[in-house]
Amino acid sequence: MVDDIETTLKERAQRYGDFPTHATITQNIKRALRLSPNWHNMSDDKQECLEMVAHKIGRILNGDPEYHDSWLDIAGYAKLVADEILRTESEETMAPHRCHVEKSWTQVKKGEQCNWCARVVQ
Repeated sequence: MVDDIETTLKERAQRYGDFPTHATITQNIKRALRLSPNWHNMSDDKQECLEMVAHKIGRILNGDPEYHDSWLDIAGYAKLVADEILRTESEETMAPHRCHVEKSWTQVKKGEQCNWCARVVQ
């Protein structure tokens, strides 16, 4: 097991550079995040996303900037937050509506009319 850990650590050092330098770079980025005016107003998922992106940026700056997976990870974390924002906006702005013309349930933007029955949805 110790040999497996040593092998993994050597592989990571080759890909991402030495750990103490990576840690310094990443922590400096995270300090900047925490000192920003909006940091404490953001939800946990947004803060975690930015911290994970900071970690990935630290790896890129300290290690192999051509490693495709690092860039994909950044895009993936950003997509998770973007998708959550859309989901939340949808819940806040859309309402279920039982259309008596179509005789089915649909989603209609709050304050707007159903396309079929013209009822305003609240």
